[in-house]
Amino acid sequence: MVLSPSRTGTWPLAWSLAALLLAGASACDPLGSPVVVEALVPDSSARGGVALNDVTLERMLDLRTGRGQDFDVRGDFKVNVGDFSDLSGDFDVMVERIRGNGGADVDPHMSFDGTRYVADDYETLFYFSVTANFESAFAYARAAGDTSRASSSAENERAVVGLFASVVLSPLLPLPILSSDNAAYAAPVDGWLALRSAFQDGVPFAMHRGVIAHEFGHRLFFHNVFSSVDGGFELWQQDNTETELSPEQLRGQMLLKGIDEGLADVFAMAALADKDAINDAFSFAGDAFEPEAARRDVEGAFGTAATYDNLRDLSLDASHLQSCALTRPDFDQQFNFYCVGTVLAAAIWEAADRDPVVMATEMEPAVITALPGIGEVLVTGVPFDVDLFLEPFVQAAAPGVRRDKLCAQFAIRFESLVAAGKVPSCQ
Repeated sequence: MVLSPSRTGTWPLAWSLAALLLAGASACDPLGSPVVVEALVPDSSARGGVALNDVTLERMLDLRTGRGQDFDVRGDFKVNVGDFSDLSGDFDVMVERIRGNGGADVDPHMSFDGTRYVADDYETLFYFSVTANFESAFAYARAAGDTSRASSSAENERAVVGLFASVVLSPLLPLPILSSDNAAYAAPVDGWLALRSAFQDGVPFAMHRGVIAHEFGHRLFFHNVFSSVDGGFELWQQDNTETELSPEQLRGQMLLKGIDEGLADVFAMAALADKDAINDAFSFAGDAFEPEAARRDVEGAFGTAATYDNLRDLSLDASHLQSCALTRPDFDQQFNFYCVGTVLAAAIWEAADRDPVVMATEMEPAVITALPGIGEVLVTGVPFDVDLFLEPFVQAAAPGVRRDKLCAQFAIRFESLVAAGKVPSCQ
């Protein structure tokens, strides 16, 4: 560990000597929370929506190695594509096998200025920022009522974050085949791959708190819909290993992915109390991401115009349909499932009166309560359609005004499902 003077002045000699002695005595001891680091954090007034600021990490067991109470940050983490073809065993068996050696301890290069730890290189700043972002997501999920494995702090259920992870063909051929600056939740390792910056401008996505919150939302969805429901994980295994799907199965899978993505955006909006939690990251990442930003903006042209039915019957404006890769009716094809997610997120945003506080305190807690209802129906063999989420969600929402506003929005955004009586709580 290297010590350096404060950026705002020179240390008194006695203070410097004391700090050096303390550092020498404890450099090998775990550096646990609370510990203050400088990281990129949300700042709506700054370009790109983030700025350097001090953050207190509350859940680290050892900042020097990446060990935490809720998740471990691991370096040199490799995921082998071939391993994903074998999802056998129960969940813990699968995760242990596919995590392989589990990576290595991180090795942060940092200085202590008497108050906080400051990164000495980009990799350490990335580590500090990713860690702060995930701590924030875990804390909000628990505050919003999640009691599933998604936000568990049990040692045997701890998530993993692969820092600058790489996806390789096999242990014998460590050739990276995926390189971008994104972050992604991977259920087979029950953790996230935080990938090295490669092609985008601006702030790497994994250093954006909204993007990390979105990715946390996928773990929330997986554990509440599948691993927490009897028979749910076995259903997930089957769905992800079948090589030939009927049109009905493919349709259901694509819609389910869309709802997963839309609810991940909702989680990010709620966790940051900001409707632009995701779009800020896209808008600063370069021209290549502008179409994605437009599709995900709940108040944008697409988010305002799109409904389940005008996507399904192809009556939406042709430019929007092209953006969603929709060319056949009734979702009878591979298409950009994020479009369906935006329809759901926009409906929830409108029912919340476009109020970020309502999203955080009412809507996301109701989402968490509703999620197991999806799995409970899917395990009976019923193919997925969006009403399998809409009905338990309405039931979980506060009765009275909020529930009425949800039903009013669903009657617009999912008109055919509501009209057919598939959302009974809105009749």
